[in-house]
Amino acid sequence: MKKLFFLIALTTIFSCKEKFNPKEFKGTWIPLYNDSTHAYLPLITFKNDSVFLEDIYTYTITGNYLINKNSIKFYLKNDTLDYNFNFNRKDSILKINDKNYTFYEGFSYDTNLKTYELIGINRKKNISADSLSNFEVGFHLLKNKNDSTILKLNDRFTSDFDLIPRFIFGIHHRLFNKTVIYIGKRITLKDIIKVYQKLYSVNQRGVFLVTSFNLRENSYSGFLDHFDFWEEQENKFMNERVERPLIPNNNREIYILKHTPKIIKINSKNDFEKFDEMKKENNYLISINPNMNIEDYINLKEKIFKVDKNIRTEFDLTNSEF
Repeated sequence: MKKLFFLIALTTIFSCKEKFNPKEFKGTWIPLYNDSTHAYLPLITFKNDSVFLEDIYTYTITGNYLINKNSIKFYLKNDTLDYNFNFNRKDSILKINDKNYTFYEGFSYDTNLKTYELIGINRKKNISADSLSNFEVGFHLLKNKNDSTILKLNDRFTSDFDLIPRFIFGIHHRLFNKTVIYIGKRITLKDIIKVYQKLYSVNQRGVFLVTSFNLRENSYSGFLDHFDFWEEQENKFMNERVERPLIPNNNREIYILKHTPKIIKINSKNDFEKFDEMKKENNYLISINPNMNIEDYINLKEKIFKVDKNIRTEFDLTNSEF
């Protein structure tokens, strides 16, 4: 889906006022870019009385729409968006506010389209859609109606986490590139750790967790995370390592003997006060309880990243079903 943005030549087009009937067009409207506009706006699809808005990594919001002369309104679950609107029939160009959209025939949605809501954790600093596009690949982690954890890989929904490494390699995988993961409602830290385990098999140790999307501003809340696993943990959860590990002798006992870190166990945000007692001259191993809620986990990692480089983290998987 991300590649659709590059199927249209860069151009600037003037639009004029004409009546627009979405039922005449079976397909999707794709934003056009000129030299001064590089905002990765969502694709727009009209179908009957519904509108579908899809971002660069196939996150889709659906709602209803109303066209009234020179305006269009999108009625979404959590917001109503009101824009200026013009249509150029000659070139099949929509102009919504100051953005031009051209028609891409043949791409549409069926009536059984599965959509989901993000977990809704908002951060102080957001990332723009064009900045998000700098990541190599993105996919989705969500719960279905039966509360089972599933993945959305492009337009495919699956419960097979073993497909993650193949999906990564299918998008021009390169070492050290980071992956975007959209986090749905009811997802737990344990669910995220299971994804991390699969990413670790292809030496992916960094992700951007998308926790909310502001369609009005075309921006995202999220967190840039880094993670590690011990060799002993890998041997338990990894059926197959796709790539040779980048970290040799990644053994917990060897690490502790070499660095003699003070081990700090974090079970909840109530343990955050332990950071006040840390000294820069010491080494620390922060052991994270996988039962933490995701917002507390993100706050914890932010605290860790602000401290000096003498800290390593681990997920305490001793008593967990991994």
